[in-house]
Amino acid sequence: MGTAAKPFRVNGHPRVKAGLRWRAGDPYSIGERTDGQCSLRLPTLRSDGDIVGASEEFQKVMDAINPVLEPNGFGPVSVLDEGSQGWWSVTSSNAQGARVRIFGRTWVKLAFSVPVESETCAAGELIGLAP
Repeated sequence: MGTAAKPFRVNGHPRVKAGLRWRAGDPYSIGERTDGQCSLRLPTLRSDGDIVGASEEFQKVMDAINPVLEPNGFGPVSVLDEGSQGWWSVTSSNAQGARVRIFGRTWVKLAFSVPVESETCAAGELIGLAP
């Protein structure tokens, strides 16, 4: 007799497993947001497929990430925002303006950004950060 598979967990919280493979996406970058604030964007992760259908219209993902977001000062996510042409997203922010965004269409991307003080808000300020 085999043993039952244990659910994946992150910091004691269940992880959604939808058979996706993840790879590195965009590298570090810096630039102005639409509100004019300079923002450091951390390296992203990108999946090889969509997760919305496999996660009961994203409910399982929200159930898994909210217990991680909230104790770290980020607001809970409860609504999957649907954009044009099949795009969707969820975004959470904290009081300092840091953002966690999960979005996609036929793939999923995890993006993290934080406002920074910068005189130039230019790529030259990223020298020395890991790729």
